[in-house]
Amino acid sequence: MDNSTNSKRYCHKCGNEVTEGDVCQSCGAKQMSLTKGSSWGEVDHNALNYFRMASLIQIFGSIGPLLLTVSSSSFLYLSFSTSSGGIPQTLLFMLILVVIAILIFSASMYLYSKSFKELMEKDKFKFSFPHTGALILTFIVIFIALGLLYIVSLLASLTTVTATSTSYNGSSVSPVFASMIAVFGLLGLLGIISFVGYIGLLMGQWRVGTEYNSDLIHIGTILSLIPVISILGPILFFISSTKILGSMKTTQEGPLSAP
Repeated sequence: MDNSTNSKRYCHKCGNEVTEGDVCQSCGAKQMSLTKGSSWGEVDHNALNYFRMASLIQIFGSIGPLLLTVSSSSFLYLSFSTSSGGIPQTLLFMLILVVIAILIFSASMYLYSKSFKELMEKDKFKFSFPHTGALILTFIVIFIALGLLYIVSLLASLTTVTATSTSYNGSSVSPVFASMIAVFGLLGLLGIISFVGYIGLLMGQWRVGTEYNSDLIHIGTILSLIPVISILGPILFFISSTKILGSMKTTQEGPLSAP
């Protein structure tokens, strides 16, 4: 392949050759300066692949809280209609759903961090903090999940103590409450750090939308901030990244393929 072929540029939207400037003469789309055969074209492809996989996993991760919302009312009713120990069993069920959702969320955050790391090769300043933020969320949510499980075990031990004792023994119960207070304090600190990481994640998602001229990703980032409909965010991420990947799919022999 000669140098003239390698220097050609092709529209990321329609796939036609861009002969001059940063605007496609065929469809008028503003270009991402994607040069045929350039090494950073592969960076874009990898980054968007990670971004798409992360959004897909995040969609599945949103199912857990939705199930929790739908089922919590019925299980809370059952807790009040059972004997002592019903409430901890209810909390156990709901926390298991939350922990599963958190672990799935952690996997999606890791893939987002991989996406931002790829894009750091293009612009380290823009994607360094998002990469760090996504990594923070990747590991902190695991510690939060472990903390929730520990709280469940403390509730179970508290229930055992009160159920097996013929009389209330404050000395047996107070260490459990002290441990719970300590764990809640640690979870609060992790929550603050997670908030910083979440800001980095949102910045990264918004900048991916800017990088690839995607209004859908911008809208998805905004929707991610809104409770109840936040699941629409990763859905839009998946749709947009899939569309962009289809538009910028390349081979060494020819131009970008139109979607």
